[in-house]
Amino acid sequence: TNICKNCKSTIPLNSNTCVVCETPISKEPQQRPTSQNQTKILCPHCKSTNPIHLRTCYICENVLMPTSTPPQSLMKMKYSNRF
Repeated sequence: TNICKNCKSTIPLNSNTCVVCETPISKEPQQRPTSQNQTKILCPHCKSTNPIHLRTCYICENVLMPTSTPPQSLMKMKYSNRF
């Protein structure tokens, strides 16, 4: 697999451009960054890695689940202003 230099997404081997940001890829395969798990979501359906900002998988379009919940303090602030 290739890794996009621009957005760090996984690029399928048969693609000439990044499927997320459309940046042309270099001919040399890139190694995955070691901190990739912090910025990627694994699709539960097809197991591809997706940028954390996406809501659907760029390969199979399955809905991606967030990897974390909002901090409790932010939730309190959000709902305390309603009353």
